[in-house]
Amino acid sequence: MKRRLQRLNLEQVTEEAIQETAEDYLELNREQLYQGKTSMGQELLPTYRSEVYAQMKNDMNPAPGLGIPDLKLTGAFYQGLSLEIQAGQIQEESDVEYAGKLFEKYDDIVGLDEVKLDEYRAGPFKEALEEKIKQVVYG
Repeated sequence: MKRRLQRLNLEQVTEEAIQETAEDYLELNREQLYQGKTSMGQELLPTYRSEVYAQMKNDMNPAPGLGIPDLKLTGAFYQGLSLEIQAGQIQEESDVEYAGKLFEKYDDIVGLDEVKLDEYRAGPFKEALEEKIKQVVYG
């Protein structure tokens, strides 16, 4: 068991656990966006310019509050979100053609705020990481 522990590459198993739970992470990010929140826990800004559009969006999803964006109309941006690890950091992107404009217009729209990050760490990530460590240590 001592040799197995010495072989444990914590960075590698951590990245594998993140990749394995990527969809859990992304779903928490989608929930956060649906509430109109950034990865810093702040409201998404700027607010909608058109009062008519703001009211239509509020009728569709009142959770963020009147005029606060949730970046969901068709759901394509949400469904296009993906995650990969680059240089030890979680990187998110969306494959929809207008994603770049959203990233330019709104700050901190990808990533989890402290509440959602704690939920992820204590739930799916912890379970996956523990399983990966057990596989290395116990075979």
